[in-house]
Amino acid sequence: MYRYKYFISAFIFTLLLGGVAPYTLAQTPTPNKKDILETDSIPEIDLDTEEDELLGIKKKRKKKKRKKKKRDKKRWFGYSTKKTYVRNRSRRYELKIVRYLAEWPELEQDRDKYVQEIYYYDAKRRRIRSDKWAKIKARRKKGAKLYLLHGLYRKQINKKLREKGYFFMGMKHSTWEKFDRKYILLTKEKYNRGWRKNSKISYYDGSNGQKIKEVIPMYHKTKHGMYYFFYDNGRIAIKGEYQYNQKIKRWTYYYKGGNRKKMEQYPSRFYQTLYNKKETPFDLYRWNARGQQTYDYTRDYKKGRK
Repeated sequence: MYRYKYFISAFIFTLLLGGVAPYTLAQTPTPNKKDILETDSIPEIDLDTEEDELLGIKKKRKKKKRKKKKRDKKRWFGYSTKKTYVRNRSRRYELKIVRYLAEWPELEQDRDKYVQEIYYYDAKRRRIRSDKWAKIKARRKKGAKLYLLHGLYRKQINKKLREKGYFFMGMKHSTWEKFDRKYILLTKEKYNRGWRKNSKISYYDGSNGQKIKEVIPMYHKTKHGMYYFFYDNGRIAIKGEYQYNQKIKRWTYYYKGGNRKKMEQYPSRFYQTLYNKKETPFDLYRWNARGQQTYDYTRDYKKGRK
């Protein structure tokens, strides 16, 4: 009997255990896939610590190398140009390599018309010359093949570089350099659209106007270079050259209508006081308002006229 009681109690215990276990397992929730991914994924680790941030240490990121675009050698200062070679007729060993504008442009600023030396290429005579803007334009209207220099300019003597500079629509621009036979730098000048850089320019219509009144060339706080004074109508009034604050060579004065008035002679160098053993300044030539010559130093001075 005792054995039967033992088997019955064991049977009842197993039944109770089998009924409770599935109930407890059913109550436990099954984990979602999203929860598994969120909890089991590898966390991102920031290597920059607070100390590194305080010290200013940052991660080095590889920069993508950008391909440099090749510069168009025919294009200078935003304009397309052509290249030509000009050889001196008298000196065959002198060669000039220039670039010019194939199409005739219009000046970007009215003040550029005041520039007294605008360089151009004469295709018929194969020469490089300079003149005023109005005269060049008038000759072109008559049919002359004239092209404004624009871009790089080089001058060679015996295949050695002697001069280098840049033009902008016929006007000297940027840096100009001159060298001797051994390629030693002699002079270095900077220009800005025909005018020497750092020149003092005054205007009739304000500080940023277009009507130029006076151009004083400055070099290391001294007057050095070509000086110009204009009338209010735009015509030239006075033209001459300074050398270390001293007037040198010939100075020309004009009437308001454009004709020459007189020409004065000064020493050839700033340290001189005489010109051909004569005290300076003195009048070389004089003209009336109609353009007729009234005085000639080489002819009238010998006769006693002053």
